[in-house]
Amino acid sequence: MHSTEGSRIGFIGLGNMGKPMARHLMRAGARLTLYNRSKQVLEELAGEGAQVATSPREVAEWVGDGLIFLSLPNAGSVTEVVEGKDGLFEGLTAGSKVIDMGSTAVEPTRAWHERTLAMDSDWIDAPVSGGQKGAREANLTIMAGGLEESVEAIRPVLEILGKTLTYMGPSGAGQSAK
Repeated sequence: MHSTEGSRIGFIGLGNMGKPMARHLMRAGARLTLYNRSKQVLEELAGEGAQVATSPREVAEWVGDGLIFLSLPNAGSVTEVVEGKDGLFEGLTAGSKVIDMGSTAVEPTRAWHERTLAMDSDWIDAPVSGGQKGAREANLTIMAGGLEESVEAIRPVLEILGKTLTYMGPSGAGQSAK
C-alpha cells in the first residue's frame, strides 16, 4: 500500500462507493476532511478520525492545495456540489486537484476541467467499475481522463482505491470510456 501519511485529502459523497474509498484513504494515513448530505455517515467517520466540514467550500479551504475526491451519483449532484451555494469552486485553492470518481457526463466534465485550470487547479475524471464489492476490497478499475501528468502525479493515491488504473486521454475521456 502506498503511503499518504499526513496528506490532506477531501472527500465528498460518502454513499455505498464513497464511504469505503474514504476509509481506505484514512487507513493509508491521509488526513481526511469530509462532506456529505447525510450526517450519520459523517458522525461515524469522524469517530474514526476524519474531520467534518459544513460545506463543499469548507472542504476545499481546509484541504488547500491537496486532493479532493467526489463520489456522487450523477452530473446534477456534481453541479450542485461544485457550483452551488458554498460550493467547492468558492473555496478551491491553486494547486489542488479534484478527482471525480462518479459516472457523470462528458460535456460538464470538460467544462469543470476548464474552470479548474483557470483557477490554477485541475480536474480529473476517474469513474470506476467494480461496484460496492470493488470499493470495499480496494479492487476498483479506474478509467482516468484529464492531463496525463496530473493523473500520473496522483497514481499512487488512486492505486490505494483500485488495482487497475488506465489513463484514457484528455478531459472527459474517462467518462467516455465508462
